Amino acid sequence: MKKLLLLLLVIPNLVMAETWSCKYDVYSVDLMASKIDIDRQEEFSYKRMGSYFYGGMSSINMEIVFEDDKYINLGLFLGDLIYTIIFNKQNDTFTNGVIETDDNSFSKLTKPTFGNCIVSE
Repeated sequence: MKKLLLLLLVIPNLVMAETWSCKYDVYSVDLMASKIDIDRQEEFSYKRMGSYFYGGMSSINMEIVFEDDKYINLGLFLGDLIYTIIFNKQNDTFTNGVIETDDNSFSKLTKPTFGNCIVSE
């Protein structure tokens, strides 16, 4: 009986995983009219799978580079590119960006994206 009770308590925790579902605005820029409009809204989600998160638009594994009680910092290292996502646990938001490296110096940064997330277990 005790083993059955233990199994019932453990199994739901194995199935449940933290998932971050996030949205952000994509802008269109009209330089001739000096106008910036929200073109559309994009969304993505990442699910915790032990020491990494899986998901995104390309269904990739993002390594947990750093985590504390305020932030989760994910990283993907592809040659000269570093893709990073930072989840803010306190206000359920994210920011991400790509850093291009050249001979171990940061040569190009993309404009970061940011938005709101819904966190579910």
